[in-house]
Amino acid sequence: MVEGTDKLRKKNPCAKCGCKLIEFKCKTVQMYDSGRFKMEAYCYCHNCGFKGPVVTERFKNKEEAADKAFLLWNQYMQK
Repeated sequence: MVEGTDKLRKKNPCAKCGCKLIEFKCKTVQMYDSGRFKMEAYCYCHNCGFKGPVVTERFKNKEEAADKAFLLWNQYMQK
């Protein structure tokens, strides 16, 4: 894994219960001819089930979607 990606995937603990086990979910909504996918991606707490912000965008692959979902999770948990 690239060093930059490791920094993006740093996960803040859940604000509701403090659990550090944060998981990523991704669902492909649409496939494009260009090879990109429209995906719905989000992170959630494994312990209490709290769901973070959902992002629906075009991504190249699941890794790119995971990076964006973890970034949004961290921003949301810092508030």
